[in-house]
Amino acid sequence: MAKRTVDVFLGDKRAYVFCLESSNRSATDYEFIELAKEVMRKNACSDKTVADAHFVVSPA
Repeated sequence: MAKRTVDVFLGDKRAYVFCLESSNRSATDYEFIELAKEVMRKNACSDKTVADAHFVVSPA
């Protein structure tokens, strides 16, 4: 199980912090960014908000 923290910035402000897990032990940063985007969409973020966001992945 791989764990990462994903900080999501909108403009110059941190908007969200996600602590995510993947069953794929070798999951890439890209895969964690895609997981964060999925969570944002499930929480009613618009596609524009997701597209405008900047993602920073770090070890959990």
